[in-house]
Amino acid sequence: MGSACVSYAGRVMVMVFVRPGAQAWRGAWAERREDTEMPDQSALLGTVFERSPDMVARTVEGEEILVPIVRSAEEVDSIYTLNEVGSFIWERLDGARSVTDILDAVGEEYEGDVDYMSRTVLEFVNDLVEIKAVVAKG
Repeated sequence: MGSACVSYAGRVMVMVFVRPGAQAWRGAWAERREDTEMPDQSALLGTVFERSPDMVARTVEGEEILVPIVRSAEEVDSIYTLNEVGSFIWERLDGARSVTDILDAVGEEYEGDVDYMSRTVLEFVNDLVEIKAVVAKG
C-alpha cells in the first residue's frame, strides 16, 4: 500500500493508494474523471504547475524533503516531508503537465477509489500551492 504525505506546521495530509493494477484505474478514471464533483478544486484540473524556485527538494533516506530558500536559518518556519506518493506527484509538477495529466499518472501507478484519489490529489496540490512550493505556470 502506498500513501502520499506532506507534513508541516503540525498538520499531516496522507493519501492512501495501493500499487499496482493500473488497468482498473484507467477504465474507472476515464469514465468518472469528468463526472467527479470537486467543488472549489475542479478549476485546478487544467492548470499546469511548476516547482517554485523558492523551494529546494532533496531526498534524504528515501524521503523527499522540501526546504524553503531563505537568507538565514531564523527565516525557516517549516521543512516539509513528502513520502513515496507525494514525491511521485512532486516529480510531475514540472511545468509541462496539467493536474489532469498528474491524476492520470497517479491512476496508472496506484489503485484506489477514483473519487477519493482525485479529491486527495487536488487537496495535496492545493496544500503545495498554500505553502508556495508550486506556482501556476503563466
